[in-house]
This record gives sequence, structure tokens and C-alpha cells, in this order.
Amino acid sequence: MSAARPLRASSLCLAMLIADSGGAWAAAPDMAAYETAIRQARGGWHEPALTLLRRMDDGSHASGRFIRDHIRVAGWAGHSAEAARACARLSEPANRWPADILGACARAYREEGDWDHALDLYRRGMARFPERPEFPVGEAMTLAAMGTPQAALDLAKRHPQWFDAATRRRLQGDRLAQLARLAAAGGRGEEERYRIADQALARYDALIARWSALGPAARPDILRLRQDRLQVLAARRRPGAVIAEYEALRDAGAPVAPYALRIVADAYLELRRPEQALRVLDAAQATGAGRERTPGVRPAETRVYALSESGRSGEAETRARQLLDETPVWIQLKGQPRRQASDERMAAELAALWARRDLGDEAGVRARLETLQAQAPTDTSLGIALAELDRSQGEPRRAEWLLKRMEALDPRAAALEAAQARVALDLQEWAQADALIADVQARFPDDRSGRLAARDWNRHRMSELRVEADGELSSETGPTGGHGLRIDALQYSPPLGGPWRAFAGGGLAQASFPEGRGEHQWLRAGAQSRSRGLTLDLEASMHRYGHGTRYGAALRAETDIDDRWSLGAALERLSQDTPLRALHNGIDANRAAAHVQWRGWDDGAVRLDVSAMRFSDGNRRWALALGARQRILESARWRGELGLDLSASTNSEGDAPYFNPRQDLEVLPSLRLIHTIHQRYEARLEQSFLLGAGLYAQQGYGSAAIVVAGYGLRWKASETFEAGIQASVNNRPYDGERETGFRVLLDMALRF
Repeated sequence: MSAARPLRASSLCLAMLIADSGGAWAAAPDMAAYETAIRQARGGWHEPALTLLRRMDDGSHASGRFIRDHIRVAGWAGHSAEAARACARLSEPANRWPADILGACARAYREEGDWDHALDLYRRGMARFPERPEFPVGEAMTLAAMGTPQAALDLAKRHPQWFDAATRRRLQGDRLAQLARLAAAGGRGEEERYRIADQALARYDALIARWSALGPAARPDILRLRQDRLQVLAARRRPGAVIAEYEALRDAGAPVAPYALRIVADAYLELRRPEQALRVLDAAQATGAGRERTPGVRPAETRVYALSESGRSGEAETRARQLLDETPVWIQLKGQPRRQASDERMAAELAALWARRDLGDEAGVRARLETLQAQAPTDTSLGIALAELDRSQGEPRRAEWLLKRMEALDPRAAALEAAQARVALDLQEWAQADALIADVQARFPDDRSGRLAARDWNRHRMSELRVEADGELSSETGPTGGHGLRIDALQYSPPLGGPWRAFAGGGLAQASFPEGRGEHQWLRAGAQSRSRGLTLDLEASMHRYGHGTRYGAALRAETDIDDRWSLGAALERLSQDTPLRALHNGIDANRAAAHVQWRGWDDGAVRLDVSAMRFSDGNRRWALALGARQRILESARWRGELGLDLSASTNSEGDAPYFNPRQDLEVLPSLRLIHTIHQRYEARLEQSFLLGAGLYAQQGYGSAAIVVAGYGLRWKASETFEAGIQASVNNRPYDGERETGFRVLLDMALRF
């Protein structure tokens, strides 16, 4: 310790003298101080010597010795760019350089990516100094760094005396890493990529098994292989295996490189674990990884998706905008005369659009997607993204057409086939969906888009139970009676083959009237056919409402003309719409109905219903209803829509033991606000607020105001279960008397 202090003190004095002397050193260098600085540099303290050499090697007294010492010290300090610049200032030809300068310059050029100069110097060194190992080893390292590890391995085989076991393992690892990059890189067909990936995995497993028998000496090399292997597993679309290997490395206390952490983060996101993905990305960033490219993985985009999917929509949108600012639209590839469109820019655009959609800007997302798709019509990722947006907005035919165009570019891409399968399910093209999903699952068992399509297919093959309950507290003189209750349950079987499935169910309705308590019990069963553009229900029913057992039947059909227009019709004997008070008095009714519906491009919809009922007491009722909805608010957590309901009816008989006005008209504008309390992928909890005020007019009784207010909760736990409750209060006139009613609606849908 005491011997080191004078040396450090003299170095400090030297540095102060250099700083104070200005150009004096250039005029008369103090060689004793110079030698002291060089000795310190050999001992590991480089800065004093570098400061001195930068002054002396300035062109005025740049002798060969000073330049060579500058090369040596800059190389020891790891300043490869500075060393390479000093190498370029040597006046004598390279074939006269000493061995250490030749090696130092070759290494500096290699570290700066100047492969041609590095190879030239290493080969000169091999020719002049065949006894020195740094030249063949350096050439091998250069060949590996420039992407030709097989040539490096061949060189090692020709000169085995200079390559120790650790270096040979490193070169073998470089060769496998190149194979891993080939498996992850685009531009190849799926079959070729998977063949390369499987070949790489087999080699990785064999090498890991072989090197594991070598003991602690090979542990760093095995760790590198296990991390490089993650990239192949990701290319093979096996995110579960990526995470399992990462967690095994973490549990063993092994350090994980930043490039591997980015692969792991992407795998966590694939498996819908965005919080873990963010933690891993933070760990990668904390290690000072930068933004170096990992084939198939773009950490900045992964962060945007992870923020969005973990419910941090605002942060996702902010990060997406930053990403767009940081990513150029065009890149200039070395050796290419023209600029090329940046793949990273397109990935950033898609991430930004995802974030905007999560904030509720679907109109803006559609406009931007259509612009990008027009600019890059051969980009399948854009076409698939636009088709998915169309499908989610209830436009499967438009999505089908767009995906058919993309099919010509990459017909067997996993994301494309999965999107086509989901569209086929929406269009009720069951055979097509089955074939597509089977193919995707066979080829991409762990692919995220394929898993989502398979999930939708499995849901289609399940049984389905629907339950609705309606409780009402109002006056006995109202149209539906007092203390009313209605429960209806209907269960569908799994598909029976082709488009058919069976259903069966039953229900109960009760209410109090001035003449007593009415009750209606029913059972029903039938079959439903669902094919492209057409849903058909055939139903038989049995009813008991205090006048014996009666039998009914129904035929219902609905057809989609296109993504905008749909038509429906129904014929019912002993209609479910018959008022309970009529049934209580022994009066039943048959019904015929039709409807037409239009959906707009901007979240608007209009539906017109027309129905005719024929009561057994001779009354004929005609009813007309027009409903319109228009979304006026869309954000990450809130949606708002204006509604307008118009209805009118006429009855042929004016006196009946149930509510049947000669003519009436109802006009009810309303506003509904829907607030998303919680959302996690398909799981969602929403609350809704309803407020409406309008007018009701009844022939013989004039007109009066209607007021309705409501509050609801809806919980969607998954794609197989959701339930909701809606409570409302209304005040309106019936036969000139104002009535206040309280109503609670419950519904549930379960697939199992």
C-alpha cells in the first residue's frame, strides 16, 4: 500500500504539469515523466498516459514511437476508435509493423466493425509471425463477428494448436447463434423457418448435454447456449417453453442477458401476463441494453402493448407517440442505392394504433389503418389488423374480403389463418372455421392468434345456458299487473353436426291483478340452424295458465343481407308476448312479426319492428316500433349513446280485460352512459346510467310525460360467462292514471 502512494502522487503531478504546460510538452517533452506514464498505463491506469499522448501525437512531434504507444495505450484502455485513428497515422507500411502493433490495430479495426482491414492485418500477422496465436484467433473472432462463424470454425480446425477448448466452444456457440438468427428472421417461408428452428434446437440440446459433462469450466458457455436457445424457442412460437427456461435460469441464480430478457418479455405478453412482461423489460433496460435489434422481438413495441394490456392506457399512448418520434420512416441499407421502408416504423405504427384504440379512438384508428394499408398494400400485418378491426365492429364480410386479398401474399401465415377462422365463425361458416383452426393448431400450437381462434372454436362447441329474470313492483291496475315476476331459462346443446343444435327450456310468469293472481308456466323445445347469413329456429311449446294445457309452436328466421342490413320474421302460435292478464282471463294470442335493421359506419343503428297479434277474443293488434342508437362518446373508460324509441299500436277492440288502448303513441329519447370499472382482456365490469324523458299519448286520454331512470352492472368474467343486473324506475300514464313502477332485470349467459 505504501509503495503505491508515491506512484499515484507522481502521476497526479504529471497530469497537473500536462494541464498547466500548454504547448510546452510539444516543444520539449520530459521523457522521464513520459516513461512513468507509460508504466502506469501498463499497470492499468491509462488516463494520464492517454492525456499526454493526445498532446504529443498531435501532428507536430508525431514520431512513430509516440503513435505506436498511443495505439497500445488506447487498446489497453478499450478505446478502439481512438486506437484505429492512431493506426491510420502510422507512416511505415503494415508489413514493417511489430507484432504487438499489428495485433492491436487488427483488434481495433475488428471492434469498430472494419472487417476488411481487420482480416487483412490478422492474415499479415499469421504470415509474418506464425508462432503467435493472437493472429489466427483474432481472424476467427473477426469471421464470427462478421456473420461467418462456420469459416471461423474451419480456421480453428486448421490451427488447433492455437485454439483452446473455451475458444472452440465460443465459436460453436457463434455458429448456433447464427442459426438461431436465421430461424427468427423474416423473409423465409414458414416451413423453412421451422426446419431451421428445429435443427437449431436439436443442436443446442446436444451441445448443452455434451458440455454439461465438462464441469464448471463450461458453465459460462452453457449459460450462453441456454439464453441463445430462447430465441429459437420464440421463433418456434413456444412462449411457454421460453418462460419455463427463463424461470429455471432465474431460480438457479444465473444472470440473464438483456437480449434474452426482451425475448422473455415478449413471451410473457404472448401468454397474457403483461405485468411480468413489464418487469422483465425494466430489468433489461436497467442493465444498459440500449435498443439493439433482436430478430422477431421489438422491446419498445412490446412495452406499449404490455402497458395497454395491463390497464395503463394513458402511459401506453404516451410511449407509443415517443416511439413514433424515435423511429424513422425510411432507412438506408448499406450497399442499396435507394432508401427502404423501415419495418420498425411499421411495427411502431401498429403499436401506436393499438394504444389509440384502447383509448376509444376507433374512428381515428380505422382512418390511419386505411391510409397505411393504401400506402403499403402488400403488408400483411396491416391487412390483418384492419380486418380484425372490421370484425370487432360487426363487419365480418368486409374483413373476409380484405383477408382474401392478403391470402395471395402469404396464404399460410398463422395470424392470417387465425383471423380467417375467427371471421368464418362470425359468418357461421363452421366447416371452414374447423379446417382453418385445425391447421393453425397443428402448425402453431403456441401461437397467440391461433390460441384465440381455438378458444372461439371451443366456445362454439359448448353447451349454452341463458337465464333471464324480470321483477316488477307496480300497481295492480297497470298493464303488467302488480308484484310481477318472470323467469325464463333456455339451454342449447353443443352442435349436433353441421349447422344444427337442439334447445330446451321453460319459465314462469306471475303477477297480481284486481281479479286475482295470474300465473303462466311453459316448457319449450326445438332446434336451431345456423348457417352463413341465416339463423332459423323451430320450436314447440306447452303452456299452463289456469285453463288446462295448451300447445304452441313458433318459427323464427333472421338473415343478414350484408354487414349493414339484416331482416327477420317470426310466426308464433300461443305467443310469449301475450299479456299475462289476457291469459289469466282465458284469452290467448297468435303473432306474426318482421323487422329490418341497419347498422351505420359510425356506431349507429336503426331497427324497425312490425307485428300483428290475433287474440282469441276477436281483438286484432297492430304494433310498430322504431329504435335508433347513436354513439356520441368514446374513451378508454366511458361510452355514451343517444337513443330514440318510437312506438305506436292500435287495437280493434276497445274493451278487454287487459290493457289494449284503441291507439297510442310513445316517444322516448334517452341518454345512456357506460363506464368500464375494470377490464382485463375479456374480463370486464361495467356500470351504466340511463336517463330518458318523453311523451305518451293514448286515444281518449290525451298525452302526458314519461320519465325513466336506471342503473345497471354487467360482469363479463370470460368468453364463457357473463351476467348483468339493471334496475329502473319509471313514471308514466295508463288510461289517464299515472303509475310509478320499479323494475329489476337480471340475465346470465353460461357456456360449458
